[in-house]
Formats: sequence, C-alpha cells, structure tokens
Amino acid sequence: MVLPHCGGTSATGKENLHLNLWLIGHLPPGDGKPVEVTVGAVTYLPRDPDPVHRFWSPALARHFFTINSSEKEKLQRDYPQVWTYEGIVWHAYAPPADR
Repeated sequence: MVLPHCGGTSATGKENLHLNLWLIGHLPPGDGKPVEVTVGAVTYLPRDPDPVHRFWSPALARHFFTINSSEKEKLQRDYPQVWTYEGIVWHAYAPPADR
C-alpha cells in the first residue's frame, strides 16, 4: 500500500508518526494483517510480535518473563533446578537489539 505524502516534511518526522499511529487503530485491507506502507521516502514493514516466555522459581517464589529467546534457552539449559519454564504467555514487540 502506498499512501500519498500529506503535508510538508519535517526534521522530526511527526507526520510519519501520526500516520503510523493512525494505522495502528485502522489497519488497511489485507485480511486483517498489517501491510507494507510507504510514506514519502519511509517504508514501514510489518513484522509479527515475538513470544514472551514465563518462568517460575519455587526457590525464589517469583516469576520471570523474557522476550529474548537466547535468555530463555540459557535458563532452560543452565538453571533448570531454579527456573521452571511455563510457556508463552503473550506476544509483544521487542526492541531490535533483543530479538
């Protein structure tokens, strides 16, 4: 989907932010899935959210949540006596460095 550029450009990119926020609440046609959107020279590519994993520690009497798959695997591999994996509890968008 290509949208015409509305308004002038700004150094802050506020126009892009406002359009992006509008699209969150009003997704364009695409079987209910986000589609690629181009605004001016910026293209937004959709991606699926990442799973959030939950662990329980009887020894510490607390839960631990992570979106980082490497961290999940490390806890399962190195600390099974401390942390019990309970599964995926929801999905969220991780910062690029945590994917």
